[in-house]
Amino acid sequence: MGNGAFKRDVEAGLEPLKPLDWRIAELALSQHGGATHMTRHGFEHDRIRDQRLTLAGFQVVRFPWRQVFDDPRSVEATLRALLRRAA
Repeated sequence: MGNGAFKRDVEAGLEPLKPLDWRIAELALSQHGGATHMTRHGFEHDRIRDQRLTLAGFQVVRFPWRQVFDDPRSVEATLRALLRRAA
């Protein structure tokens, strides 16, 4: 991640991204598993983070862990469609 993205994160009040989070063409992509994201705190934290990303100009796209690993072609198709729309 370049310095520009980091600076934008800080200005938006966002914590650093974890290894399976990517930012491409104003898309905030995150792979989610239930272990950390299905607790009350995790669920609420994710929604607040989505709000901050949206306010910072990103379109938030969530992919469940099973979709990423069991159906990667659907993830690819979704990302390609979103990137075409952003171009």
